[in-house]
Amino acid sequence: MKLNKILNLLLISIPLVLSSECDNIDTSLLESVTKCTTNDEGKINGLTIKNSDLTESQVNKLLSYDLTSLSYTVNFESGDSSIPPHPGYEEIPAAIGKLKNLESLEIYYDCRLHPCASDCALSGIINLGNNILKDLTNLKTLSIGGIKVSQDNINEISNLKNLETLIFLYSYLDDSLNYESIGNLNKLNKLEVNNIIDGYKMRDNTFYSNTVPESLVKSNKGIKELTMTFQPVAISNKDLPNLEKLKFTWSGGEIDTSYIEQFENLTDLDISFRGRGISEEYHYREINADLSKLKNLKSLGLKSITVTNELMNKITTLSNLESLYLTGVRFSEGVATELKNLKKLTTLYINSNYSKDMENGIKYLTNLRNLTITYKYLMDSIPEYIYTFKDLEYLDLSYCNIKEIGEEISNLVNLKYLDLTENNIITIPPELNSLKKLEYLNLSSNRINCDSPDFLNNFENLKYFYIDGNINVKGRVLTNKNLLECTYDDSYNLCIPKSAKEIKCLSHELNFKICDYDDVN
Repeated sequence: MKLNKILNLLLISIPLVLSSECDNIDTSLLESVTKCTTNDEGKINGLTIKNSDLTESQVNKLLSYDLTSLSYTVNFESGDSSIPPHPGYEEIPAAIGKLKNLESLEIYYDCRLHPCASDCALSGIINLGNNILKDLTNLKTLSIGGIKVSQDNINEISNLKNLETLIFLYSYLDDSLNYESIGNLNKLNKLEVNNIIDGYKMRDNTFYSNTVPESLVKSNKGIKELTMTFQPVAISNKDLPNLEKLKFTWSGGEIDTSYIEQFENLTDLDISFRGRGISEEYHYREINADLSKLKNLKSLGLKSITVTNELMNKITTLSNLESLYLTGVRFSEGVATELKNLKKLTTLYINSNYSKDMENGIKYLTNLRNLTITYKYLMDSIPEYIYTFKDLEYLDLSYCNIKEIGEEISNLVNLKYLDLTENNIITIPPELNSLKKLEYLNLSSNRINCDSPDFLNNFENLKYFYIDGNINVKGRVLTNKNLLECTYDDSYNLCIPKSAKEIKCLSHELNFKICDYDDVN
């Protein structure tokens, strides 16, 4: 979900600061290192590597550090029907197998194929050599992407006794493999099988369909979190008695989802349909599960699902529901108004057709802390009822055609995050000065033509400010020392105050002149 991703950004995202050993990485390799972390002694312990053209010796050099965390991607330009040539070393390096202190490992052969002009997508895959995973016994998290998984790979994974999270991303898992030994991983609690919709191709153009092997899904009774995309498997409470979080996606015809009802301990459920074709009938599906039986459910996500009156009635009985995510859903007539009965909701995400019925439901959800409404709506202005949500901390109204921000915005004094990207806002109201708790403010891609909001220099919590993609912003760039990121356009009539020694938040050099006057707030 977009909301979760951005909340994580607020919590953990910091600019790449190279220090100590990170400073000493060969300059010819720096473009391939997108993240470098060090331990307390300044020694490199984590790398994120994007290999677009590295040679084998360059790869091995980067993998010579004593790493506890590694994300390694073999990066390709998108191909048509076959895997394109890679200008460097495309094999999964055997040197990874020597990193015996690794606790987190991501391997991704990132090759997307688009063999037709319309809606289709395959992924290129490659073999993962033997013995690469065998000795990585400290691993807690393993993510394998773009791999034709072999029996040897499964056997090696089964010996990683500290493994807690296992993710297969765009990888081919043959139904004929023996996955029983995955059940020996006593600490494993999270399993993801994320397929691409149309299948896989090797470099020799051998094609494989996407699969979610039933024997893999049911192999380990300790699983608490399960994700399955395309070809989901019907499971029972006996198969996964500890399941708490379930996420699955399917395409094609209707499927029986009633098996979900038996998982009474579920706290998180996410159901997605991936439609194809021009006609609307191909883009929505109904679900037949009785969600009212999931009394412990706290978070529910629905994508491309038809929300009937029957389904909504069942959802409104979920007395513990706190978070609801609706993406591309279709409400039956009058049903959206019933959102008003979800009194305990603190998070609501809507990326679907906005209607008066929906508004008449949302305005009663006074406990909301996080609200996202985005889908190229025709709002003109921020709905009045939103200004009454005085406990709101997160508000995303991007892509809503909003032309003005009402002065009532000053009511939302607890806002930490405000995203008004891709609207038609012309001016920045002074009432924003009341939002002293803001950490994130995004006004990019509007029609703003006004003075720079200097009052933001006094916001002690503001870390991210974006105002690029507008008509013009005049005055001075912000000099708030707490800012980690800020974006402007070169064309703006802005200047840099004389006393501003450094504008650390700027992501790139801008050709702004020095102000004729010196007045830094």
